[in-house]
Order: sequence, then structure tokens, then C-alpha cells
Amino acid sequence: MQREILLTELDRYADGGELPSGWRAVTYETADFSGKMLLSQESEHAAPLTLQLNAEGWYKIFLGLVPWTGRACLGVTITGEDKKTCVEPENRIGSWEMYGWAEEHFFRAANLTGRNLQIFKPETEGRPCTAALAFVRLVKMTEREIAAYTGAKNGRAAWHFDNDFLSEDD
Repeated sequence: MQREILLTELDRYADGGELPSGWRAVTYETADFSGKMLLSQESEHAAPLTLQLNAEGWYKIFLGLVPWTGRACLGVTITGEDKKTCVEPENRIGSWEMYGWAEEHFFRAANLTGRNLQIFKPETEGRPCTAALAFVRLVKMTEREIAAYTGAKNGRAAWHFDNDFLSEDD
């Protein structure tokens, strides 16, 4: 069983094989891997984009966000859900610096059987933002982690999440 899946050529996972208007693929390379990030700059209107994950079972979902000049943000949801989340890189970079790195952020845990990841530019209350996603990393959950996650009231977890999955009760 494959414990971890790293998606780096994100344009290949676009629903229907094509990027919707407002998104473009930008080639990048790190010391460990290369790929094509998905980018929609702040001046562009971008249609929501579904990434086909082709994963079965429970996974922890991590997102490689790229800080950008100005405001950087990415809207994310799992297909079939109404809940949407806006994630932002913690660091900002000035226009004089190179866009040479990405921050990995834990998004959430989910049963991905028959489900995919949808990204979009969130409503920003008049403040435009740039959306840039370099990679998606999926880490298969253990039976213990699944039991802890699904054992909460009404099927919802009451945990604080960090890069190590669960850290404390809320």
C-alpha cells in the first residue's frame, strides 16, 4: 500500500484535462522534485478548478502554497461538501525577491473515495489576491487515526490539527 502520494504536475489532474479560464500552469523545480504549479494572479478572474485525486480511503491533505507579492490566498473544498476554507501562506515576499519556495500547510483529513479537491479564488471583500498551489501531498491515515477522527460527535472531529495530525482537544 502506498502511504504517501505527492502530486506536483497539477495541470495533469485538472478535471477534463484542461485548466479553466484564469488559471495557468507554471513550471518549477526544487531540490527534491519538480512540477507545474497552478497560478491565478490577483488581476485575473478564475473559475473554480477541480483536481482529480484518484485516491481511495482516508488521507491527511497537505497543500504547497506559494507566497506572492500582495495578498496570497487559496480557496479549497472537497467535492460534495458545502464547507469551504481559505488558506493563506504565513510569509509574504516583496516584489524584489524570487518566488523560490512553497509553504506546506495541513488542510484537513478526509475520506477521498470518489471525491476530489476543488480550488478557487475566495471572495476577498474588495482586496484582490493571487492564488498559487505548487503541490498536493496526501498521507494515508492509519486505522487508529481514522478511529480518532470519526469517533467525534455527529461524525465531526473536535481536534486541533497541525502538521502531526492531531495535537489537542479543542
